[in-house]
Amino acid sequence: VSASAQRKAGLLIHSMLDLAVELKVVHANPMRAGDLPPQGKSERRYLRVDEVDALLGAAPTVESRLLLRVLLMTGLRPGEAKALKVKDLDSVRGRLMVRRAVDDLGRVGPTKTGRHREVPIGGELLADLATAAEGRPDDAWLVPDERGMVWTTARWRVVWGNLQIWTGIDGIDTYELRHTAASLAIAAGADVKTVQRMLGHASAAMTLDIYGHLWEEGLDAIPGAMEAHLARERQRIAAVNKEKAQQDAKQRRARFRVL
Repeated sequence: VSASAQRKAGLLIHSMLDLAVELKVVHANPMRAGDLPPQGKSERRYLRVDEVDALLGAAPTVESRLLLRVLLMTGLRPGEAKALKVKDLDSVRGRLMVRRAVDDLGRVGPTKTGRHREVPIGGELLADLATAAEGRPDDAWLVPDERGMVWTTARWRVVWGNLQIWTGIDGIDTYELRHTAASLAIAAGADVKTVQRMLGHASAAMTLDIYGHLWEEGLDAIPGAMEAHLARERQRIAAVNKEKAQQDAKQRRARFRVL
């Protein structure tokens, strides 16, 4: 059992003992705060650009690829991304309105914080979402599954499990794509307040505590800068691979001359 699970169990037992004291079942709570296991910091994984491209390239359908792109480029929680509707897209301003979330069964409820927020989008993602929304009713799902229905956890789990097998990217769940989105935004120049608003954190202090970076760019600069960063990384990786292939070829020719 992980330290986090142990701490949750300890907090539950502590609360039950407090209730027992109130009901006069026991005279005092024998459990002290120091008895609880400490809450360790979880290790966060940030996908590399080539891993991002591998996931997108392996997506089995247009619908699953679009959901992946929304998660990777906006930092929305999975339940928030699945709950987007056509009316939540403002293609003129380049914004997604996060107003609700869905649970594992696809049932609609409030967001984790109970608050609404706007998230910036741009570039190809904005164009593709606008195309997906065109001609559809306002209350239709913006990023549905192949049947036009809201994504359920059971349906998405199959897709995500296959993606991990096909790409070899394991040890990460869909929720953690938020960390990759945040890292891309920060690398593109987003400041801490912008990342806070983008991810829906309660405060900028929470964002700093999780990511520890502060860049100097505004909200509108994020979408284009993120895509520019991805493009630069792809060009760099292609150049490195090309140079490596040339060096390998040169070494093979040198061995043939020796023989």
